[in-house]
Amino acid sequence: MLAYGYSFSMGFMNYYLSLGLACFGLAILWRGWEIDWIAGGLLAALSLLAHPIGFLWLLGTLAYLKVRAKLPGRWKLALPSAAASAFAAVRWYAAHRPTLMADWDRGPFYFYNGADQLALYGKRYFFLAAAAFLFGLLCVAVDLYARRREAAWWQLYELPFELYVVAFCATALLPENLRSSIYGGWIGLLASRLTTISAIFGLVLLGCLKPRRWHLAGFGFCAVLFFAFLYQDTGWLNRLEANAETLVRDLPAGTRVIVTARAPANSRIAFIDHAVERACIGHCFS
Repeated sequence: MLAYGYSFSMGFMNYYLSLGLACFGLAILWRGWEIDWIAGGLLAALSLLAHPIGFLWLLGTLAYLKVRAKLPGRWKLALPSAAASAFAAVRWYAAHRPTLMADWDRGPFYFYNGADQLALYGKRYFFLAAAAFLFGLLCVAVDLYARRREAAWWQLYELPFELYVVAFCATALLPENLRSSIYGGWIGLLASRLTTISAIFGLVLLGCLKPRRWHLAGFGFCAVLFFAFLYQDTGWLNRLEANAETLVRDLPAGTRVIVTARAPANSRIAFIDHAVERACIGHCFS
C-alpha cells in the first residue's frame, strides 16, 4: 500500500527513486563491514543524483546510528531531543524570515503520521488510513503486553520507535512549502512527502512484532479496500485523459487550450490537470 501511496500517486518519481536507493544503502551499511561501504557509497551517490532528500536521509540516519552506538545508557535520549530541537530551530528561522515565504498549510500535524500516505482521492481513503494506523497501534500494544514479562523487552522496539519519533518531528515542524529566494524555485509539499519516511520506520517497528494470523487478516482487509478504491479512481483518471485526447485530436496544431478540469474537493491529489495537459504534447499549448 505504501508503494502506491501519496508520493507515488503525486508523481514524485525522482524522490521516490532516491528513497528506494537510500533504503538499500541503509540495509547494506546498518552493520556493514569496510567493503560494504563501497557499495553503500555508490548507492548514496545514485540517491543524490535522483533527489537530495533521499541522500540526506541516508547520511542523517547513518550518523544518528553511529553516534547513538557510542552513547551510554540514558545519554541516548539526548539524540532524539537534539534532532527535535534542530527541527524546531528550522521552523523558527523559516517563520521569521519572510523572504523564504514558508508556510505550514497542511492541516493538523498529527494527521501526518505515515498512514497519511494512504489518503489519496477522497474521504474514504482518510477513514481507511485512520483504520490502518489504529490497527497497527493495536498490534504493537498486544505484542508489548504479551512480552511484558521478558527481560529487557523494550530493547527490541527502542531504536525503531526512536527513529519514527524523529521522522514525525520532522514532518510536524518543517515547512510545507518554501523557496530560497524570490527568484528561486519552490521546495514544495515537503512534509507531505517526508511522511513516506515516517511510514517506512513505522513498518520497521511493525516488523519487530511476533507475526500473528490476525495481523495478516487485518492488514489484508485494509489492502483489499485500498486497491479496490485505487482501481476505481485511477480508472476515472484514465477516462479523463482519454476524453481530453478525444477533445484536442481535431484541433489545429498550435491551438491554445485552457484546462478547466479540477480534482474533487476532498482529493489530496490536486494536480489532475497535468493528466489533461499530456494530451496536448506535440499538438497544442496548455
